[in-house]
Amino acid sequence: REAVVSTQSTGMFSAPLSALYLQFTLEREGIEGVRAAFTELKGWNTVPESGYRAMLTMETEHSPPAKVLQMYSELVERYGTKENWRAYLVYTRDVCPEQLDNVMWRCKKVYSDSEIAAFML
Repeated sequence: REAVVSTQSTGMFSAPLSALYLQFTLEREGIEGVRAAFTELKGWNTVPESGYRAMLTMETEHSPPAKVLQMYSELVERYGTKENWRAYLVYTRDVCPEQLDNVMWRCKKVYSDSEIAAFML
């Protein structure tokens, strides 16, 4: 985790660097190490959208659906783009349909029914 320590003073973590750091940590420490590193990065408010996406990809490959849903929730909370909401809704529909009502309810706080319908096409 030396890479994180060296960037702490600037408070910034470039988009490619955060994804590479998380991938490196996965290879060296496994998914638990990545989670710890990601939590540390979030504590510094330095995780760009690509870092969240990298973590989401790792969780999708190594974790149960509940953990993936939690990561999607964090992604849309921080970066609530239509693309991210769409991916969250599609994942939920395909993998955890029992949670779709909850995710739709959250999405409707941000987007109208017609907007949701449009980006779900």
